Amino acid sequence: MSDPLVSPVSTPIGGIAPLKDSMSLALRLAELAFERKAINLKILDVRTVVDYADYVIVCSCKSDRQAQSIAEHVVTTVKHDLGLRPLGVEGQDDGQWVLVDYGSVVMHVFNGNRRDLYDLDGLFADAERVPVTVPEWAGTESEDEVDDYGYSVL
Repeated sequence: MSDPLVSPVSTPIGGIAPLKDSMSLALRLAELAFERKAINLKILDVRTVVDYADYVIVCSCKSDRQAQSIAEHVVTTVKHDLGLRPLGVEGQDDGQWVLVDYGSVVMHVFNGNRRDLYDLDGLFADAERVPVTVPEWAGTESEDEVDDYGYSVL
């Protein structure tokens, strides 16, 4: 029996097998963001907080181009590997805050201090954090060990 709080992922194009659920998609998006060196990434379980998504991913980067690269890599790889297209992508042109919307999973990529400006971490403070496997290259950075721009202060 499936969990009534977990939304199925949208139907893929081209007959490619869909992911089991939105949690699987969120974890895959996080992996892809890390492939383009996203930092301070969090997956927030917002199912009990909002009704428009199951998971929100928030991550930071160090430049406009990197934000664009992360979003482009996510969209291209998910389309190729899973046959899923996002419902929308916003902010890709300027790269300050890029939003990639897959319906049940929404990803936010922030450049520099934009993350603090919009404070989605605070907005979803009541949401449970999903454990994320941090790549070895990222070390063990925690929120307390990065500055307002996502740079390590070690």
